[in-house]
Amino acid sequence: MDWRSLTQVKELGAAVYNCSCLAQDLGKIFEAYWALGVPEASIPAPWPDNFSTSFNAETPLELPLNGTAAAVYFSVGAG
Repeated sequence: MDWRSLTQVKELGAAVYNCSCLAQDLGKIFEAYWALGVPEASIPAPWPDNFSTSFNAETPLELPLNGTAAAVYFSVGAG
């Protein structure tokens, strides 16, 4: 086993129920990491529309969360 590869393991846990918009955004993150995980991959310029989202810190998705108004978005970073 190459122990250096353990530094490249990323984990994410999320439970999303009855919110296809948020699930689609999470799917975009997964697809982007999948595309960038192949050998010799590079970050495309410009960033592809199929990986883009309209939900972010400036414009979060507004939805009820346990009966309370909430504003949410996913954020990831290189670790």
